[in-house]
Amino acid sequence: MKQAMPGIKLIGEYWPRLGQSRFNSFIVAIMGQKPDFVLGNIAGADNDLFMRDAREYRFFEEIEYPGGVISVTEMMMQARSLRRGIYGRCRAPFWAHLDVPMMADFVKKYRAKHNQYPTDWAVISYDAVYILKQGIEKVGSINTEMVKDAMRGMTVETTRGKLFFRKIDNQLSCSAYFGEVADDPNYPFPIFHDLLELKAPDNWRPETEIIKAREEEEKK
Repeated sequence: MKQAMPGIKLIGEYWPRLGQSRFNSFIVAIMGQKPDFVLGNIAGADNDLFMRDAREYRFFEEIEYPGGVISVTEMMMQARSLRRGIYGRCRAPFWAHLDVPMMADFVKKYRAKHNQYPTDWAVISYDAVYILKQGIEKVGSINTEMVKDAMRGMTVETTRGKLFFRKIDNQLSCSAYFGEVADDPNYPFPIFHDLLELKAPDNWRPETEIIKAREEEEKK
């Protein structure tokens, strides 16, 4: 952020405790500081509760909230109340990869079984199981060490296309997604329009930094 906007200034940080169910005090404190924007990093059920409380204070109408985590779950559960035009990010939006046969097949089967579209977390869980399956099939065994070693640097098929594990830290090269919440005639809930897919290799931590951090840790 400093590179893009040298004059930017952090005026506050807020850290809700684990299991926080009411965010009123945080919202009032944030609004009292009159920030130009707030970068939120709350996800899951906590995010659902935060956005519920924020709407009561017209938070999103007075303060820009770019880049907050707005997963497919929030889009489904808050289909009526979620503010259109807000920008957010998510982990695995199914509609971004319907051109991948594995995704199209998964969405079809998921809807047939659950009568709804899959969330980010359903997509990620499905991919995780099938990635493990590919590792087991590669070595012909369920031996943990054999599978683990075989999957280092391995390229795998997923609902989001071909991905690979980076050898140095086993990070999977899955993308992050950013877009504008908007209605779509194809779905009974809003989705991200003008979707940006941020590829992992373009954004993840350089290997030189990882090596340096490990060396510093060894010195302690």
